[in-house]
Amino acid sequence: MPATLGYWNIRGLVQYIKFLLEYTGEEYVDKLYEFGPAPDYDKSQWLKEKFEMGLELPNVIQLKFQLPYYIDGDVKLTQSVAILRHIARKHNLLAKTDADIAKADMLEYEAMDLRLNFRYVCGPDFESQKGSYIKETAEPKLAQLSSVLGSNDWFLGTNISYVDFFLYESLYCIHELTPSSFDKHENLKKFMQRFEGLERIKNYINSDRYVKSRIHGPKATFGGK
Repeated sequence: MPATLGYWNIRGLVQYIKFLLEYTGEEYVDKLYEFGPAPDYDKSQWLKEKFEMGLELPNVIQLKFQLPYYIDGDVKLTQSVAILRHIARKHNLLAKTDADIAKADMLEYEAMDLRLNFRYVCGPDFESQKGSYIKETAEPKLAQLSSVLGSNDWFLGTNISYVDFFLYESLYCIHELTPSSFDKHENLKKFMQRFEGLERIKNYINSDRYVKSRIHGPKATFGGK
């Protein structure tokens, strides 16, 4: 029986998990939850199921929209990075050496910081924050990641690992906003092209199951449609 991955019908904090599942060929049910109509974008479709699924750590009401979740038999997980790591562990895509494990831990948090920061800047103050975000956050981080990647195919060297899926998604978001910021970093552009050229990833991107432009929820000023 295939696993179930549940999330809103957006990229959000699930797209890197979907990429990993597609790459590994693991069969899964893509359970999509829809927001209600404007202006409230009601979330009741998820909330009415949330505490009936046997999840150990669904967030409390103050953090009430906890998704994604991943259910595979007796394994029931929340928290996107925990899910990503679990799937990577199943398919031998975690870092191997102590040095690479430490580097992967660092890159994992870099990817999450980038993704969350991007989400915040795309809110109601997007137009006033966009310029400073590109100059003070996106471009310095691209320079750092370009230096870390160097001449390698993947961020841990010659072999792809779970952090590449996470970092690709964070880079994709920035590229959607400011593609010209990548002009100085040919290795990052090639990294993204290399990732997109992986056979199973390419097939997925070209399928009707792939969510391209809905990066955030519908209230976002940028990437919400």
